[in-house]
Amino acid sequence: MESTPDYLRLRCLDGTPPLLRFEEHAYSLSVLLWGEGFNSTLPNASKVGNWLVLAAGLRDVSIITEGLCYDDIYCRNHYEMTRGTIASGIASELTRLLFVWGATELTMRSALGSKASRRGGPRRLSQLVGATSQPLLHHTCVASSLLTSLEKHGSDEYAKSAKRARNLDGPLIAKGTFAACQVRNSLVHGAVEWPDDHEHSMIPNARIGRLACHALLLAIHEVMRRSVDCDATTIDWCEERDDYREWGVKEFLLRAHLGSALT
Repeated sequence: MESTPDYLRLRCLDGTPPLLRFEEHAYSLSVLLWGEGFNSTLPNASKVGNWLVLAAGLRDVSIITEGLCYDDIYCRNHYEMTRGTIASGIASELTRLLFVWGATELTMRSALGSKASRRGGPRRLSQLVGATSQPLLHHTCVASSLLTSLEKHGSDEYAKSAKRARNLDGPLIAKGTFAACQVRNSLVHGAVEWPDDHEHSMIPNARIGRLACHALLLAIHEVMRRSVDCDATTIDWCEERDDYREWGVKEFLLRAHLGSALT
């Protein structure tokens, strides 16, 4: 797989094992969701897995604005070349967020019932995630990083999203889940200004998109832990050793988001 740019990597300096790259984490969960262990307890499991594969497989979104103007055929438009490259970096993370949101919506319907699509679904999902007695490693770090990025971005819409999340009752992982849901809503209200000059940086917007994806993925991960049967098992195949190990799914889910998950 391609390496993740430095500005999208999450680093938690608490001595814990590293968080998997988003793409690897999303794919590892999708494989479990396609298995038998979740079919009875999470009705939309395989559909959630399909959305996660799209999110994991997305590499880039191309936006090419050079050439739209007739005059560009006479002279290379370096302004539009740069603008398109910057916009593509932002669009990739926001498109990924749409795929993760599809998985999140289906997860809410399964975990919260038919009323999940009504107003209050994200709040109820956040409270469900925050009710865990054993949070996943890095979940708090992701939530904190997302809230801080929203507050420092400079957008009024993102600031409102962060404030609403901070006011939510519950632990930080619940607030982070709610904030990630609000990011999606903020986008349609103009939270992201598309680059119109060379001074505009893509990093804050792309980072918020990636952090929101991580937060929603960890929320899905947490719902999976709560939903799966206690005796459900899965197989970890290791090509290097040419053998496999059988894991309890609940045990596996405690480790499946870490870089050292299968060692």
